[in-house]
Amino acid sequence: MPGYVFYNKETGEIVHVHREYYMDSEQTVEVDQKQLKAELSDLLPKGIDLGILTIDEIPQPERGYRYYVDRRTTKLMKVEAPQMKKEKQR
Repeated sequence: MPGYVFYNKETGEIVHVHREYYMDSEQTVEVDQKQLKAELSDLLPKGIDLGILTIDEIPQPERGYRYYVDRRTTKLMKVEAPQMKKEKQR
């Protein structure tokens, strides 16, 4: 099941996750990355150097963790997210 992660090459931050399907099916389709980037250009952030990573499965959100692309290895990484501290209300 190919999926595509668009990420900021400078920071590794994921900006978009995408998957294409055959019509009336749950089967995903592999697409050309240049074509995909051109088709989604209006939806993607401007002014950053975007990379595209092909992945087998789309990562599922998990409380307390976040995903990013390691810039050195260009692999999807899962790390523990820092907890936000709540301010006391007065």
